[in-house]
Amino acid sequence: MKNRKGWENNGNGNNRSGFSGLPGGYVNSMGHFSDLGLGGYWWSASKNNKDNVTHRQLSANDEYLSRFQSTKTAGFYVRCLKD
Repeated sequence: MKNRKGWENNGNGNNRSGFSGLPGGYVNSMGHFSDLGLGGYWWSASKNNKDNVTHRQLSANDEYLSRFQSTKTAGFYVRCLKD
């Protein structure tokens, strides 16, 4: 799931899927940038409730795509896919 460029060089990930997610980090609810080079974060279409939403995350610590809940005030990336 990860493009090797820009990531911590720890051997995780291989980009077999062709997604090429890069570790741009995120903006927390206080407006501060975090995890640049360590994680890639994307909004999900899933909505948990009126205050929380789902986001997907790639981490330098593992090779899996994870799912988490976050407040709507955080800043993540949007990935547009062609059908």
